[in-house]
Amino acid sequence: MVQVANYQAAKDIQQGQLVGKVTTDTTWDNAASTTCNTWVNPTEGGCFIWSKDHPASMHCATYKTFNINTTKPLISATLFLAVDNYGSVFINGKTVTVDDPTPEPSNYKQGRYFIFSKEDCEQYFVAGQNIITILAYNYAPTGDTTDNPAGVYTSLEVFA
Repeated sequence: MVQVANYQAAKDIQQGQLVGKVTTDTTWDNAASTTCNTWVNPTEGGCFIWSKDHPASMHCATYKTFNINTTKPLISATLFLAVDNYGSVFINGKTVTVDDPTPEPSNYKQGRYFIFSKEDCEQYFVAGQNIITILAYNYAPTGDTTDNPAGVYTSLEVFA
């Protein structure tokens, strides 16, 4: 898997027909839309989310099931991730990325793309139901992020 920093580089690699897509929104488990200082504009229907049950918490654990509807072999996939401060992403229990902890309230991951090759797709995805899990962390010296709202946004597209 390759990490790239910009949209154009990710789009240049995409090929084939879109067969699966998921974007963070309030339908994710334990997810509420957040008013964090958004530095990325989510795609239509998506939003930055944080823990619905504990909005001032320093962490958010969320997941979403999604379907890949094809019998054709997968060709590529792109995952975009933006998080304040840092996070980890797993697809079907396999690690996509684990950020280094950042104990600084003003630090955040502005967003980056992860490009899945055909071989990566075979390792991470299955036809039918899949699950994406995000563990996100927002540093606050007091443990309460009320004055420093957090958010995580991701968008995943899979192609065959």
